[in-house]
Formats: sequence, C-alpha cells, structure tokens
Amino acid sequence: MFNKYNNNVKKTWQLIDNIITLKNNSKHNTPQNNRPNSKSKFEKLNVFFSNVGKTISAKISKSPVTYKHFLNQINFKDSIFLAPTDENEINKIVRQLKMK
Repeated sequence: MFNKYNNNVKKTWQLIDNIITLKNNSKHNTPQNNRPNSKSKFEKLNVFFSNVGKTISAKISKSPVTYKHFLNQINFKDSIFLAPTDENEINKIVRQLKMK
C-alpha cells in the first residue's frame, strides 16, 4: 500500500490517517474485528517507516567526492571547537589557578 505513494507525502499521510482512524460502522466497533486488523495495519506502518531511510538512501546516487573535499573549503578562522570535558578535568584546571 505504502509503496504506491512513496513519492507523495500528502497521499502517504492520508493513507496513514485512513488506517488509524476508526470508522463509525459496527464492523469496526467490535473488538474481534479491530484487534487483528489494527495489528496488521500497524505492523505495515512499522515496516514502512523502519525502511523509509534505507529506501530513500538507495535512490541517492553516490558522490564522486568524499566529505573531506567540502571541509577543505571551510574557513576555520572564525570558528571554535570545544572538546568534551568532565568534572575531574575542571577540578585539575581550577587547582592550577594562582590565587590573587
């Protein structure tokens, strides 16, 4: 079902809405009919959304350059990098400070 609309976000959300919205007829209001259908529908939703990244990435052509090519074009002059730290490193630095 989802493969039919995999390039149309609006139709995909309409399909999701139709699946999870309970109809007001007696067939859908009985517990016996809701449980198996709902489980099956939600399993299909789960499969669709768990594979969406893989499906989209398979459609993206491979780049002839790596990410490093783009890093060389960035001006690092006005940038800053803060390495992760912990409590011990902060205590060590504070202890090394001279008192006034």
